[in-house]
Amino acid sequence: MKNHVHRRIILMMFLLGGLLGGCSQAVEETPPAVTDTITPVEQPVTPSPTIEEVEQPGLMVLLASAQADQSRVGDVSALVQQASSSHGLVFEQRENLSVESAPENLRVVVSIPPVEGLQALIDGLPQVQFVAVDAQDITIQANVSALPAGNSSLNAAFLSGYIAAVQSDEYRVGIISTTSPDGQDYRDAFLNGVLYFCGTCLPIYPPYEVYPTYAEVAPGATLEQIQAAAYTLQTLQVQIVHLDPQLESEPVLQMLAQSGFYIIGSSAPPSGLEGNWVGSILSETSMGLAEVVESALNGQAVGWLSAKLVLGYTGITEARINHFNEIIEMLESDEIDPLGLVN
Repeated sequence: MKNHVHRRIILMMFLLGGLLGGCSQAVEETPPAVTDTITPVEQPVTPSPTIEEVEQPGLMVLLASAQADQSRVGDVSALVQQASSSHGLVFEQRENLSVESAPENLRVVVSIPPVEGLQALIDGLPQVQFVAVDAQDITIQANVSALPAGNSSLNAAFLSGYIAAVQSDEYRVGIISTTSPDGQDYRDAFLNGVLYFCGTCLPIYPPYEVYPTYAEVAPGATLEQIQAAAYTLQTLQVQIVHLDPQLESEPVLQMLAQSGFYIIGSSAPPSGLEGNWVGSILSETSMGLAEVVESALNGQAVGWLSAKLVLGYTGITEARINHFNEIIEMLESDEIDPLGLVN
């Protein structure tokens, strides 16, 4: 009996343990909550719109006032325009320019006198190349190329007077000059050249005028005013005439030839005037203006170019040309002062 009870207790304990085990297996574990992880995606950054800076083409300026020799301005302008175009630069012609008003894209300035404040421009714009045509009183610096005044020089005036005296009959020569201070110096140098050869220059046959002689006009005189001055020389029986280079132009030269004058010029004779042409007093430098401008456009200044006087476009005999070359050497060596006292 005891054993039966004992077995029953054991069976009940076994069944109770099984029930408890089943309950524990029936309780399911709750899985942890799943949290979605969002990976940030980098968005491309769009730059803010900016204004593109367009580089301005370089600027080349021809600086010439209203008082400049306009025939000279025309010649130089054509050359400078062509040079600026070949280098892709913009060309402008101006009557004045200052350091304050100079554009940032200014590259080269070509000047024709008179130019007020040219030295201040050169000093104040060291990054700009300057080509000074017919230059006189400027300081040569790293940005300066200067071509001398050439035909307006006193040496050229003296030589013109000397040749006129040698080639004339009884020294009947004269000059049409200007009333400006430079024009009066040019006139005096011409008269000195005549006197250097002939001294008193008195004609043997009438009319017994005093030679050399001159007639004056204001700078920038009209053709009619120069014609009136030429008529004054005609009445004095002048045969050979010379002009201040500032007055020389083809219409004026044509007028003088039609009036019967023989001419000593400062340039080549216009077509058809060869029969009235005694010769031309020219100025030659080691480089021409076109070469100097090209060098400046490449950022290279050539400094001060020396010039030598030459006699061209003439039918004068070789012996006399050799003699005139001796006078040139004496002028350029300062053995002759064109404005000095003449004995």
